[in-house]
Amino acid sequence: MEPPICEVCDDDADPSAGGRLVRFIATDAGRALEGCDTPGHSPDLGWFCVRHVAAAEELRASHTLRLARTKLRRNRPMRPPPTDGWEARRATQVVHQLIDGRERGVVEAAILAALDLAAEVLGFGSIDPVEHYERSRSNSPELHDQLMLTDVVIRRTWAAGGRQLEFSHRSSVWDSWSGIELGGDLFQGTLAATVDDTWIFATYASDGIVDQLSESGVRTPACSDIIDDLIDGLRSPS
Repeated sequence: MEPPICEVCDDDADPSAGGRLVRFIATDAGRALEGCDTPGHSPDLGWFCVRHVAAAEELRASHTLRLARTKLRRNRPMRPPPTDGWEARRATQVVHQLIDGRERGVVEAAILAALDLAAEVLGFGSIDPVEHYERSRSNSPELHDQLMLTDVVIRRTWAAGGRQLEFSHRSSVWDSWSGIELGGDLFQGTLAATVDDTWIFATYASDGIVDQLSESGVRTPACSDIIDDLIDGLRSPS
């Protein structure tokens, strides 16, 4: 059994203090553990302290534990912007997370699933994303006057109430219009997502393998767990 720590605020959720264990909609992970003699409780069960148990009970029949926890944490007071330490550096610098060689399609699917969850948490569920396709071709004489760059960008955007979610997939390839032989890898793909106030991106070459996910910006309580789950899922063995 997991210790009685509140899923929302990390306070004591022991029944003697008014806390309670709440069961939410069953997930594949929870069903897989049914009948297994393993330590801990079902991933569909969560502890909630006396201050949050009533709100958790209201969501138990319509939400998974993960989504309920994210929604309830969204209502926590925002902390003031950090002025030093790791979180302050995160706000101004890029944080790189190694994800051990995942195929581009796997990473793209994981990012889109995270955005779907974020859209639900932020109340964008009834809003259809705006999709945009752009193709451009240009050359850069400072690099080589016989090389052409072809950029293709596919973008999907949700926006409402001053908040925004966006996914983009950019593929960039250099080629020659004069017939000269090109050497080396002159292709780069970029997957990027804006999740509230956080920007996530990953690049890959012609082999289609992504080995690093990068993050910048300041996380908001509404989406911090979603980003953690995205990164942890891609780090876990496939």
